[in-house]
Amino acid sequence: MPFFSKKKKTDLPMSEEDKTVKNIAEVLNQKTTQLKARYEQAGFSSKDTEFINTLNKLGDLHTNAKNKISSIDAFKEAINETLDKLPKDQTRTFEKHGHVSVAAYDIGRDSRKILHDLQEQLEDQPKPKYH
Repeated sequence: MPFFSKKKKTDLPMSEEDKTVKNIAEVLNQKTTQLKARYEQAGFSSKDTEFINTLNKLGDLHTNAKNKISSIDAFKEAINETLDKLPKDQTRTFEKHGHVSVAAYDIGRDSRKILHDLQEQLEDQPKPKYH
């Protein structure tokens, strides 16, 4: 048994910047959940690979922001990397209950909008003061 195995884990207090990152990560999680519900209601499912891949990329960003990212600049960089991985144009119509829907859903556009909104929220944050 390792010597340190019984040592209690202590949580260090979070900086304001770290709190901001965690709060915006939770906003990302909520918006991703809403996006998923809206698309599933419209007929998308786990068989739609672009839909699932996009949700996975947003989920990965949330997980990284929650567990690994502690600065606003690092979060912005992670958002930009995620934007590069999202589908460009994935507009699609579908048939539901025997009727072809004229509504087109664009998972790439909608997921990008979420990330652009998060970028704006990060831009609006005050810069950390170093003493």
